[in-house]
Amino acid sequence: MNKKEKILLGTTALLGTALGISIHKNIQQQKNLNETKNSCNHLLEKINRQEAELLQKRGNMHFVKNCLGIIKSFAEDAEESENAEERLNNIVTANQNTIQSIDLIKPLLEHLTYATNNISSNLFEELKHLKVFMRFVKIRSENNCEIKYTLNDNVKPYIKYNICCCILTELLENAFKHSYLSADNNTISIDIKMADDDYMLYKVSNPIYQSKTIHDSSSPGGMGINNIKERLSLYYQNMFEISSEEKNGRYECKLIVKLLKK
Repeated sequence: MNKKEKILLGTTALLGTALGISIHKNIQQQKNLNETKNSCNHLLEKINRQEAELLQKRGNMHFVKNCLGIIKSFAEDAEESENAEERLNNIVTANQNTIQSIDLIKPLLEHLTYATNNISSNLFEELKHLKVFMRFVKIRSENNCEIKYTLNDNVKPYIKYNICCCILTELLENAFKHSYLSADNNTISIDIKMADDDYMLYKVSNPIYQSKTIHDSSSPGGMGINNIKERLSLYYQNMFEISSEEKNGRYECKLIVKLLKK
């Protein structure tokens, strides 16, 4: 081997070594980058979950506060009696309503306790929770509130799929809170059915107050509905849609949300 060949061979070996070092360095950098990216994603997921849990707890407290307000109203109604006989009858009714309400509050609180540590649960549990609250609403309205509940058969195959905790009940609670129930307009309608690609459509419709001077608000809003929207955004990202409209003295809230497998 002559001198030129030796130099060429040496140069090639050096280039090979440098290239190998460069490739190894790039691989190591890419590995470090992936590890950093995974750590950031994990941290973001943790932050989102903690925020969702905080919003869940806040929503639970808001829900409990409103339920306690309903129970308190039984005593307040009795105090507004015009005479002793009417007051006595109203006190008896208030006691009966309070006892029935507390019996229903127990399973509601049990579910909220579960929801505090779990930002989702299966649809079966959420529908059961919804039905208990429907009974609670009937007591407060002195059975003057008619709840028209429709569950489409196409929902049944998805009964064990997961959904964000308490969303269905809180939307009903919001509807009842802002309803104006009269003799000719006392129906709150609930309609649940599946749309396409595992998406569920949940609609709640209620009669609304026609004047803000009659009630705090003519349509649902405030902390309750805003809390719901924030939790949906954290849990579903872009896999949900919530909208509302007022028409012919009624307010309709429509939620389209993806049901998730465990």
